Amino acid sequence: MVKSTRILALLIMTIAFATGAFAAQDVQFQGADGQVIAGHRCGTRTPTLDDIEMNQQTIAELLRTGGLAMEKAAVTIPVAVHVVMDNAGNYNVSDQTINQQMQVLNQAYNGTSFSFNHVLTTRTFNTKWSNHRYGSRDERQMKQNLAVDPATTLNLYFCNIGQGLLGYATFPDMYPEDSYMHGVVCLYASAPGGAAAPYNEGDTATHEVGHFLGLYHTFQGGCTGGDLVSDTAPEASPAYGCPQGRDTCAGGGPDPITNYMDYTDDDCMFEFTAGQSARMDQQMAAYRPTMFSGGGGGGGGATSMYVSAMTVDRSGNKRVKGNCTVVVMDDQGGAVSGATVTASYDGPSSGTASGTTGSDGSVTLSTGNVRNPSGEWCFEVTNVSGSLTYDGASNVTTRSCESGDVFRSAGFAAAGIEGINPNPFNPMTVIDFHMVREGRATVRIYDVRGQLVDTIFDGFLGAGSRSVTWNADDQPSGIYFAQFQTGDLVETRKMTLLK
Repeated sequence: MVKSTRILALLIMTIAFATGAFAAQDVQFQGADGQVIAGHRCGTRTPTLDDIEMNQQTIAELLRTGGLAMEKAAVTIPVAVHVVMDNAGNYNVSDQTINQQMQVLNQAYNGTSFSFNHVLTTRTFNTKWSNHRYGSRDERQMKQNLAVDPATTLNLYFCNIGQGLLGYATFPDMYPEDSYMHGVVCLYASAPGGAAAPYNEGDTATHEVGHFLGLYHTFQGGCTGGDLVSDTAPEASPAYGCPQGRDTCAGGGPDPITNYMDYTDDDCMFEFTAGQSARMDQQMAAYRPTMFSGGGGGGGGATSMYVSAMTVDRSGNKRVKGNCTVVVMDDQGGAVSGATVTASYDGPSSGTASGTTGSDGSVTLSTGNVRNPSGEWCFEVTNVSGSLTYDGASNVTTRSCESGDVFRSAGFAAAGIEGINPNPFNPMTVIDFHMVREGRATVRIYDVRGQLVDTIFDGFLGAGSRSVTWNADDQPSGIYFAQFQTGDLVETRKMTLLK
């Protein structure tokens, strides 16, 4: 009887999830030109009944066995901010605004275990990425190219998101902790002082970071209290504006309209509860243990450094130069300042360039001016020197072009999946892939819904060709996808299982 009652409650909660997220335009805010935009407060994916049940069972089992490392009193999370503009440079977010956003986050999470340290800003000109729709190929490509060390770093993207969306995020249990898909995406105009009034004080990021740390909406589950936090009053539906005294559930007390996980205006929100703080700790310890235990990375214990990201673009009109922003991190996940980066470049012109990283671990290297250049510039890091040992083997990428990172090295083929044989198959197939250099690699299998089916390899490998076998004897016939990842390179191939 207890079990059936619990399942019924979860079912009710799931129905409320489905009807409360991204179903219709639910907010209005001001656009950059003063126009009124009808859109959506939050587009974070709705957990399914199975998601919720599995999450609860995982946490309960870890608590029962003592498997949660909950002794951390404070966790400082490094934040990489990615400003993604269109090709004309619209939708920028200034350094001053980013600093204000970080202050908003740290003030909001004061009293929880979490604080945030801004370690990096990147700026990218890509109209498709900036205007992407949630769940689109453009979203995946943006994150795949820009994400910095997702296991240790919160990647926060500011874009001109499509569909009138203010923001969305990933829950800790949605992907493996090192997946580039993790992160928070916000409308650029929702940052402090932006145009999107009344959602322009930076609390869209506060709300979405709450999801990133494991919180559901206060109103999810309606009057059943479906956010799984005991000290947030039940709420039948989202609240908008700042409706003082609103009480939609009998006997539960006034609705939590001032909670950051509701849908009220930014100037109405100001609190998380103790129960929410405890849930964030549990979710992060269970699903993001590297970030939860890392204390923000950097600081004592760092002995080596590596290149964690490279971005190549160009500037100028008739006289144009190529630019490469290189980010150097240490082996504790912290930004490395004062490191001298040397790189060679080729394309419309060739040569070498060097520079020293700033406090955010980044340095921009540039070519000389070229009139009416033809082709794309590519940069390759040849050396990094400083107080730490340069560990080139750990580089996420070493060579990058305007079209993206190049994963190749002299004498080796390009990294990636080389073949799947047989395909179609029943019930076993072999996935061949190539490692350009030593490093961590994963091979995962997903179904057509995007659900993880199996992880058939996750570990460190040397350079060279490798193969793994997938036995799909316990899976139904259908289309599946093999995903190979090493560093920032992610390649996916379709497979067909016929039984």
